[in-house]
Amino acid sequence: MTSKDLEAALGDAEDAFQRKLEIPEVGLEHVSDPATLQLRKACRLLDAAGFLAGVARSNYRGS
Repeated sequence: MTSKDLEAALGDAEDAFQRKLEIPEVGLEHVSDPATLQLRKACRLLDAAGFLAGVARSNYRGS
């Protein structure tokens, strides 16, 4: 994964975070409080970023 790919993936995640979907993400369909929904989405985004950072580190070590 190149830095451009990583930037694009992060941009897509940020766009998804800002967008209000008619069909919520799995596990978020019953969250009615907007603050709780944003918090859970933020946690998912942080988890994804941590995963990507781990992949980037392992790819760097493998070079």
